[in-house]
Amino acid sequence: MTILVATSFFISMILGWIYLRFPPSTDLIVIPNKRSAHLTPTIERGGLVIILTFGIFLFFGNLFGFLDSGIYLSLFFCASLVGIVGFIDDVSEVNPLLRITSHFVAALLGLYILEFNFH
Repeated sequence: MTILVATSFFISMILGWIYLRFPPSTDLIVIPNKRSAHLTPTIERGGLVIILTFGIFLFFGNLFGFLDSGIYLSLFFCASLVGIVGFIDDVSEVNPLLRITSHFVAALLGLYILEFNFH
């Protein structure tokens, strides 16, 4: 498992470097606004690298038996939901209430898939 986590880290670093070095287009540079967590201009849609790396981690974790199929599906669907909403927010602004609601739905969906019992 340690090898898988370390490999995921290095894949993320390499993909991040490639994305920063060769962005898909020059119009992806974002000037910070009052909602931004950063203070300097930043390349947009960098979360794609994180979601892609997480997907690779999940796939190989399931393939090599480190992750149970239920955990794999739960994490995959929840991360996909959060990733899709994040991508849409990068392309066009999403209402913060909708964004936080989607995060709660993803968390509750994950708990439901894992058959989490609230008793």
